[in-house]
Amino acid sequence: MKLNRYEIWLCIFGAGYIAISPLVYFIVGDFLHAFMAWNMILSIIPFILVKCMDNIIPKKKGLFICLFVGWILFLPNAFYMITDLIYLSQHNFMAINEQSYASWYYLDTLIPWLALFHLVTGMIISLIFGFYAVFLMEKIGNRYLSKKLMIGLTGTLFLLSSVAIYIGRFFRYNSWDFLKVFQIIADFFEGMNLDRIFFIFGYGVMLTVFYGLFKVTHLLQKTK
Repeated sequence: MKLNRYEIWLCIFGAGYIAISPLVYFIVGDFLHAFMAWNMILSIIPFILVKCMDNIIPKKKGLFICLFVGWILFLPNAFYMITDLIYLSQHNFMAINEQSYASWYYLDTLIPWLALFHLVTGMIISLIFGFYAVFLMEKIGNRYLSKKLMIGLTGTLFLLSSVAIYIGRFFRYNSWDFLKVFQIIADFFEGMNLDRIFFIFGYGVMLTVFYGLFKVTHLLQKTK
């Protein structure tokens, strides 16, 4: 599997994040930060799978289909880390000052800001891995399908990823729980409401906008 310079640097950043996460956990004292290393590994898997697919198509169609199914199942992990930002609510970034006319002041304590830096950095690296995996898959798809169809499929992919992220965050299922498909479907549709629909469509729109920005930036870099 041959990597270009961009992909090498992306892998270096991903590996660096995995390596430093245990140290952040040691300082912050929250196991979430050690677990972020595992989340990053899951985020890298779709990139690895699509690189493998690019090398075997159209030689081994059966293997390609298997890798593609794995790619679909693991891709939402790359976008899931956005939801990990909710854990920042456990930290205090502001405090009340009752002796001053300004009722709030900001804290510069190391731990909450380190937690913020670590989570946001991981989220950005993870998103780039995910969007780049989609970008590479689009390049494969454009060889066989029209560009308009690929745009529609990409939008559908982000919507399905949003459904998977909702299921993972609120029902605590993982990518390898796909064999429990009927239980997952039952849980998902039970108690369906507007809040759930908003989360899914809002997340899908957000991913689509972010991917558009990623794609424009990536294509502009290639024209230099």
